[in-house]
Amino acid sequence: MSPLMRREFLVIWARISTWFATPLVIVVATVYLHDFISKPASEIYGFALAAVGITAALSSICLSTTGPIGRATTLPLLRWAGEHFLHSCLLLIQVLIIAFARDTILAWESVTNYGWLKVAVIALANTAGLFLGGNAAWVWYWAFDELNKELWVNWRERIEQINSQRTTEKAKAVTDRKD
Repeated sequence: MSPLMRREFLVIWARISTWFATPLVIVVATVYLHDFISKPASEIYGFALAAVGITAALSSICLSTTGPIGRATTLPLLRWAGEHFLHSCLLLIQVLIIAFARDTILAWESVTNYGWLKVAVIALANTAGLFLGGNAAWVWYWAFDELNKELWVNWRERIEQINSQRTTEKAKAVTDRKD
């Protein structure tokens, strides 16, 4: 039996993937929201579009999976995760729209002439952007976490099946040798 197929390694790898993903999602969401607040829209598009692209790709992968994989719960969970990734993608796009609208409104002469109006526009846009961006991160992580757990369970079951087949084959080989 390959040492890579031992059950204890699956548990370790599953935990590491979750422990790595959680802080990573938090850090990326924090950077995304910090950039939204502190930079003009033109400077956040690269990072934001990369986040949108990755999220859209995850959604597409989840929603396009049709074959029989894993357990009976896997396909419904893939659809659920795909819908959540899609929702997160839409929320990330809305943050970009708010950034563009904020910068456009702040360039209007009537807004620049009144300091209180400029502060109000920034406050409203940043509040809306933080709300949408925070929800996007939460929805993204929720989908990722459930999908990750399901796929690790599927992998564990598949390894157990392979190992039980090997054990059966070894037992049969020993029985055949005795005959």
